[in-house]
Amino acid sequence: MTCANSPIDSGTLAYVTIGTKSGPVITPVLYGASGTSLWYLSNRKSLKAKILSRRPATTWVVPGSTGTAIYTGQARMLSPLDPLGALAALPTVPAIGAGLASWTVRNPKHALGFIRDTLTAVTRTLPYDQVLTELRPDDVTATDFVYDRGTGVPVVETRLDLGDLPPGMAALINNASGILGVASPDKLLAMPVAWEPSTMTATAPPGLLDNLDGESVSACVTLDEPVHERPTQQRGIVLRGRATVSGGTVRLDVDRITYWDGFETRTLKVTLVPEELSHND
Repeated sequence: MTCANSPIDSGTLAYVTIGTKSGPVITPVLYGASGTSLWYLSNRKSLKAKILSRRPATTWVVPGSTGTAIYTGQARMLSPLDPLGALAALPTVPAIGAGLASWTVRNPKHALGFIRDTLTAVTRTLPYDQVLTELRPDDVTATDFVYDRGTGVPVVETRLDLGDLPPGMAALINNASGILGVASPDKLLAMPVAWEPSTMTATAPPGLLDNLDGESVSACVTLDEPVHERPTQQRGIVLRGRATVSGGTVRLDVDRITYWDGFETRTLKVTLVPEELSHND
């Protein structure tokens, strides 16, 4: 299915990039694998599903135990509400079945958690609202970056006003690793980064940002919690704004935050607190 020691084999999440009018957004999905493709389930009403159905070119990042892989390719969506698409997909039914089987085998607790959540979030888990998405890679870049959210990091001083985030989510800004998304002039880029919250800077693996050195770009950094057993427990934030690229480092000027808390997703405008009040504890 994949080469030896592939991040796909040891990973759990794929971080999928979409391009919006206000810049890139990256969110994680649990995946199954079949051949070189990844497969995941999502709600057809989600922003990610809507955008990928119109603009299927995308990039995704898969952190593994010994490294992280970056893929570029196409997203193909299969929905029970799209009979013509289902007919077109008939030749690939074996691959679809293998992808779904892989998802279930790789994520048994999460499959059970999804069933449990159907009892509490019925409108978001109806079968006809689910779409199966295949991520088909055209190219892959392997890095030795080991994604590590970090634990026990003390809360840092930041001038971002994070008071409107749900309780406990502001602490995610202290994660040691994140996923950077950049809207380059000709395509969307995504990559794992070491995150420094005190300066709002992200450091990428060598060479990945060379073509953008000195540029000001639309960018985001995604910081999330470890995987929980139920979809309603998943949480994360996407810091969004403009960024300045210098070598392999990006300094992000955040003007809004998109967060997900279970099935709830919101985007908040962010303001800076005065210097003398900039203590988020």
